[in-house]
Amino acid sequence: MDNEFEGLSEFLTEIETQDNRSTRTPILITLQEKNRIFAEDEILGQGAEEGRALELFGESVCEDNNIDKDAIYWYTDIWEDKAWFFTYSAYEEHLRLNGHNYQKDIRSYVYCWDYRNPEISKIIGWLKATEKLLKVSV
Repeated sequence: MDNEFEGLSEFLTEIETQDNRSTRTPILITLQEKNRIFAEDEILGQGAEEGRALELFGESVCEDNNIDKDAIYWYTDIWEDKAWFFTYSAYEEHLRLNGHNYQKDIRSYVYCWDYRNPEISKIIGWLKATEKLLKVSV
């Protein structure tokens, strides 16, 4: 087998057999980081919480930014995709090597990435067909 295709069978097997978290295979694993968004009124919508500036930001941030410590701010947490992986093993290896770079809360999240996405279905099909051709030619 050519070196450029080394690991293709193992990669496809891992994609097909890894835990799909009760969604359709193949999946896309994302590393997400939690970010808190603040506003001075209720524009953040349903689910937003409120708190006093002093409790939310701390005294030094309030003083440095001329924020009234008793002002009420609304906030909500959002999860933002930071990196994407085809397999959990790649996700875990990324965290092992780069986890120190993430200062906020992080989590993994799974997308079913071929749902109504014919391009991804074709790519997986091409990879499987390539794998079969390589096995025949060996």
